Amino acid sequence: MRPRVTETVHDARGRSGPRSAKSLLDRVREGRVLFVGLFCFAVLATPELSAQLVDGQDDAPHPAVSVGIAYFDVAQRNDSSLGLELGYRWPYPLLGHVWPYVGGLFSADGAGYGYFGLQLPVGLRWGLEVTPSLGAGLYEAGTGMELGSPVQFRSSLQVDWTVHEGQGVSLFFYHISNAGLGSSNPGAEILGLSYRVVM
Repeated sequence: MRPRVTETVHDARGRSGPRSAKSLLDRVREGRVLFVGLFCFAVLATPELSAQLVDGQDDAPHPAVSVGIAYFDVAQRNDSSLGLELGYRWPYPLLGHVWPYVGGLFSADGAGYGYFGLQLPVGLRWGLEVTPSLGAGLYEAGTGMELGSPVQFRSSLQVDWTVHEGQGVSLFFYHISNAGLGSSNPGAEILGLSYRVVM
């Protein structure tokens, strides 16, 4: 396992400590607060407005399963590896437009991450759907990257394209980190492509 490149920085009080080298990744992480805020606003929006945005809302159950490949640590590439991504969306939404889901990532170097959370699919034209999501789960490093804590929070953005009725492909990107619960919080970014079936 390769160590992350760090630099020593000093805060306003003169205290020093390691920090990951400044990069586009830092700016991505700084945007997480905005992402969470937008997600919460969408969840709290009126059901009538959300129903207009979500594609295919009705009272029938719509479970969905997905399987795909994922590239772990795609941003910094200090301990990158390929993995298998699995997902399952609950058949019934919450609040009319928010869907519970569970999933797992299993990397080639033995790392594993199982998670659960909430998705907010927003239907667009031409069979496209954009789905932000928030979740949390448990991480085991195996011989892969150490993330400082078994508890990892997940923020994700996914773009789905329906190629046939009930079937489609999804491009997804998500960030996981322990939100300061561990002695270190390097975080990791995952990029992947999956095939999904809506039952």
